[in-house]
Amino acid sequence: MKTSTLIGPAALCVLVATGFALLRGGSDPAPSTTASRPERAGLGATATNARGRTPVAQVEVVGLMVQRTLRAKPEFGEALPFMGTFAHTRLALEVSRGSGGIVDLQRDACKLTAFADDRGTSLLPTELHDNPFEMMPAVAADGTSLAFVLASKKSPDGGASSIDVTGEIALLVASKKATETSAAVTLEPGAQLEVGPFTFEVEGAAASEWSDGWALTLQTKSDTASILHWTLVDESEVETELRPTSSWNGMGTWSQTLECDVAVEDAALRLEYWFDAHVERVPFDVSAAVGLR
Repeated sequence: MKTSTLIGPAALCVLVATGFALLRGGSDPAPSTTASRPERAGLGATATNARGRTPVAQVEVVGLMVQRTLRAKPEFGEALPFMGTFAHTRLALEVSRGSGGIVDLQRDACKLTAFADDRGTSLLPTELHDNPFEMMPAVAADGTSLAFVLASKKSPDGGASSIDVTGEIALLVASKKATETSAAVTLEPGAQLEVGPFTFEVEGAAASEWSDGWALTLQTKSDTASILHWTLVDESEVETELRPTSSWNGMGTWSQTLECDVAVEDAALRLEYWFDAHVERVPFDVSAAVGLR
């Protein structure tokens, strides 16, 4: 059953979210069903993924942003209700999993079958390469919830009263950790590092372009989302923690840049990672009231 309530009064732009700081914190697991909770300022739209069976996770609307194309084109830097002058809609959703273990959102494996207002205006992307599931979801520290944004380059009809979304979330979940260490190598371009299920090739090892430290860039054919900590270990077992700074992936390749304060020439790579990570599919069917006139 789909549920919804009105978010706010009529306005050109509607924003109903306190940001991803709404994610649950602490170590206590969240309940596995959507529970009643105090209303948060400006927030009224809630919904769960009800398909006639008990879901493994709950999905609810936590924010909505709508903007029409502006007729006035402000100068760059002038204050705007929201970023940009083009029509767009952004719907923030939060997934809650009572048993915890949420690692990441596999956005390329997510599906969106419907994204439209109640007047029949489709908000689905028209370009094949446009992924409505935005990058960089926010994961709660205890792994019980994840927030992400669905984005459209369109705005709903001016007379619309709600936006309805149906699809399936591909959630990367895990419960068991492992720590493994490669053989020591000279960290230079072309060097190979094998750690558990991961095989890395060193792309670069040099002074960082963005800080006073040293940067190591590794490339692999395996998804690195399940890796928790990266450490270099020298022959005396002295550990140097690596800080992930930037990454990209595409065409089956993942590249990760990591930094530390001092240069390291010869070392082994030690990883702590989720070794039982797998994708859990969560269907959802949600609705959010627009209040836009």
